[in-house]
Amino acid sequence: MNQLTNKHLIIMLIAVIVLSAFLLYDGYIEIEESHLLSNQIIEEQQKKDALLFEMHKAARQRLFILYQMASETDIFEIDDLNQSLDTQALIFMNSRREYLSMELTQQDRILLDRHCVTLPYLEQIPVEFSG
Repeated sequence: MNQLTNKHLIIMLIAVIVLSAFLLYDGYIEIEESHLLSNQIIEEQQKKDALLFEMHKAARQRLFILYQMASETDIFEIDDLNQSLDTQALIFMNSRREYLSMELTQQDRILLDRHCVTLPYLEQIPVEFSG
């Protein structure tokens, strides 16, 4: 009888060890999937932030260039500045196009729409050059 109880105990112990190993492996797989998903989300958000920063930087550079163009008298320098203005516009447009091609959340779209409301107003600002 004692020998039978020991066999049952050993079988139960093996079953617990096998079940524990399966649960540990299943938990490990879930943690790995969560890690990969969170890593993907973080990388996508960093890419969005980098594109928004590029757009902001290009817009700011365009304002500086316009300021320089307004105070410049040399037509060749104005032409160089105009080319720089076009380059910054291209950088902005490419960053914006790539940003819009990404999967955007509702919050991203609201933020972008809020900033796009000011664009028609900014396009109406007259720029006078002293050349």
